[in-house]
Parts: sequence; C-alpha cells; structure tokens
Amino acid sequence: MTIIILAFLILHIAFAGRSKSRNEYYIGDKKNGWLSTGVSIAVTVTGASAIFGTLTLSYQYGLWGFIWLISGCIGLTILLILSSKLRYGELTFIKSQNRFFEILLALVILISWVLIISVQLKVLSSMLSTWLWGRYFAGFIVALTIGVYLYRGGQNAVIKSDNIQFFIMMLSLVVSVIVLLIKTPLSHVTYDNPEFLEKYSILAFLPVIFSYIVGPDIHGRLIGLPSQDRRKSIGVSILLISLFSLGLVIVGMLLQRVFPGVSPSKIPELIVLNVPDSLRWLILLGLTAAIMSSLDTTVFTATTICNENLLKNRPASSLTLPLILLLSLLTTFSNLGIIDLMMLSYNIYIGIMGVPLFMSLFRLRMPPENVFKGILFISVFFFGVSFYLNFKYYYIYSATPWAFYHIWLILSRMLQTSKI
Repeated sequence: MTIIILAFLILHIAFAGRSKSRNEYYIGDKKNGWLSTGVSIAVTVTGASAIFGTLTLSYQYGLWGFIWLISGCIGLTILLILSSKLRYGELTFIKSQNRFFEILLALVILISWVLIISVQLKVLSSMLSTWLWGRYFAGFIVALTIGVYLYRGGQNAVIKSDNIQFFIMMLSLVVSVIVLLIKTPLSHVTYDNPEFLEKYSILAFLPVIFSYIVGPDIHGRLIGLPSQDRRKSIGVSILLISLFSLGLVIVGMLLQRVFPGVSPSKIPELIVLNVPDSLRWLILLGLTAAIMSSLDTTVFTATTICNENLLKNRPASSLTLPLILLLSLLTTFSNLGIIDLMMLSYNIYIGIMGVPLFMSLFRLRMPPENVFKGILFISVFFFGVSFYLNFKYYYIYSATPWAFYHIWLILSRMLQTSKI
C-alpha cells in the first residue's frame, strides 16, 4: 500500500511538462477546452477542505453537510450570471502603483493561502500516516512531492492532471457509497440535526459564497476561454460539484449510522478500513487525488504572488516554494481544527480582498460619496453580526478589514495611486 500511495504522488511529476508561463499569476492557456476547464474547476473546488468539511458536517449534522459545497455552487451560479461582464486584465488591486499597498495586499493573500495549504497538508499527512511511517514523515513526503511537481510543471501541469484526478475521485466516491449502503440503508440515517444552527450561523458561509465569485483559482482557469465557453465551463463545474456533494453527504450520513460517536478526524480512516481489500487502493487514490487537486493550485498561487508581488523575481525567489511549504507544514501543528482553519482563511481573504477583487474583475468604480457611507454601514453591520454570533473568533476582526479597504480607497483617490 505504501508503494501505491508513493507511486501516485510521484505520478504527478509525469504530467509535469515544463510550462512556458510558469511564473504568470494566471494560467492563460487557450489550448484548454471548456469541458476540461469545467472539470478542472470542479476538482479544485472539491479539494481537501471541501471534502472533509462536507464529510464532517454531514456526519455530525446530516443534510446540513450540503451547506459547504452548495455555498460554492451558489457563488459559481452568481459568477455564471455575471460571466459576460468579466473584464480580465492586470490585477490592479495587487499591482498597485503604491508599493506599500502592493506588499500589504500580497501578504494578506499569502497568509490566507498558507492557512488553506496547512489544512490540506494536515488532512493528507494524517491520512497517509496510517500507511506510512508516522505523521511527520508522511507530511514530509507530501510537501516534497508537491514541491518537485510544481517546480517541474508549473501551473499548466495542474490542469493536465485534474481530469484524471476527478475520474478517480468520482469512482472512489461511488464505491464508498455502494459499500456503505450494503451495511445500512439510507432510511436509517439521521437527515437533520437542529444543533447545527446552534453552533453555526448561515452568515458564516457568506465568505465561502463570495470566495467562489472572486477566487483566483477559478478565474485562473477561465481567463483563457472566450465568454461563451466560460459560461459552459462554469455550468459543467456546478453540475459536477452538485453530484459530488450529494455523494459526500450520503457517505457522511451513512458513516454516522454505521460508526456513531467517532471523531471527525477519523472519517478518512473509517472509509478506507471498511471497504474490501480489493477496493481499498481505489479509495486511497481517490482521497489522495482530491487533496492533491487543490493543494497544488494553492501552493502555486501563493508562490507566484510571493515571487511577483513581494520579491519582484529576485534571486531569492527560488526559495519561496520550499519556504511556503515549510511554513504551511508548521501551521498544521496548531490546535485549530480543519473547519476552524478553513473559516479563518476564508474570512481573512474575503474580508480584506473580496471587494477590491470584485471591483477589479468587473471594472467597477465606487463613487467617493459612497465610501464614507460604506465605512460606517459595513463596520456597524459586521459588529452586529459579531455580537449576534457571540463574537466567535473569526468574526471579531470582520469590521476592521472592510473599514481598512474603504480607508485605503479614500487614500488611494487622494493620492491618485489606485487604478480601480
């Protein structure tokens, strides 16, 4: 089994034909068709964070497990409606004429992405440690393989491997559903748990929705397509994500019935250990493919932003990829759980970058008189949300980023440094 898993990880290198535009923020590869692009978007969305977030929520709260990926589908649906108005160009909110703001905003994205990478490394290393020689060694193998894969192939290598990964993921999910249905019928599962609304607020998933409207991993795949093909790609991704989320929720609810009271961190192990030996390798490959599919994208995005916006492609930039992986690996030892880390990342990223990203993508301008209203309204709104949610940690700072953005916009207009 160890040989199979290591072989799969190293297999990524086989797809790594050196990219001609490896240092570009966006892929911009017009050779990718709308269907393969749609599959690639679906694979990225249904990565480690989404899969284990959905499995955990459905295991604990039944059909509420849909909320994670359905939030993504809602965001993509909004993007589908607005896709004809997309105006791709230079990311002016990052490449600002003001070097201070460029560094500050790049750091925000980098912090958010490191948190997401740490989630994916945490899940994958934990899963592989069952078959490898301990968690630390497993994490090292994953980080090393990702580093070599991305260094060799760049961003285009990610696209090339996504379609195969999604096929493996879907096949392993179908096998998991069938095996669990043999053990217990769906009629015996708990479909609803009212405790979900006591622990989470629907408002907590608004950043998730918005992240799929402005996520660079989404637009990095759409930029090389004509307007009509973008709509097709987004439609395909919504369909595939919906089907995949249905399978995940069914698996989560069936696991809760067959193995009640188990820690969510043990869910991957439960899935693998309760299928026939002849099918176990397929489930392992599916889980590994799902995690790798989003892990490689986030690592590459973080590395590119660090190189282009922080270091300006200085000689030291060759060290950024291993340093980001090392920092992400160290973050995995925090006491925060998977969902807490994901929500923290989404709120930091969307809280600060959401509005300028949206405005940049759709070339919108905010009238100066609305800026001051925005500072007051949004800050008061998020303070109210924080109060309503008993000031859960990932909402405490929500007013500050939004206020920061509007203050930045005012200063930018005064100094005439903003292109937005």
